[in-house]
Amino acid sequence: LRSALANYFSDNAKYPNATSYNSLLNSLISSRYLTRRVQDPLFPTQQYQYLVGADQGSYTITIQFEGLGSTLLSGSTTYQFGS
Repeated sequence: LRSALANYFSDNAKYPNATSYNSLLNSLISSRYLTRRVQDPLFPTQQYQYLVGADQGSYTITIQFEGLGSTLLSGSTTYQFGS
């Protein structure tokens, strides 16, 4: 997902102006930056969140884990990554 977004940014000088994670996936798949959907295993009851900056020069994806078992977490079940 990060790679697809980086490639999109490289080609377009901005990140997709999607209003939700689902619309982000649709945009990346239709423009051939992704070949399949990347989503929470508990979808649709749990979904990732995508937020793009006002100038489309940054983004944040928020993922909610079920527990603290992940090495990505330190005392929280929420993990964010972005540009």
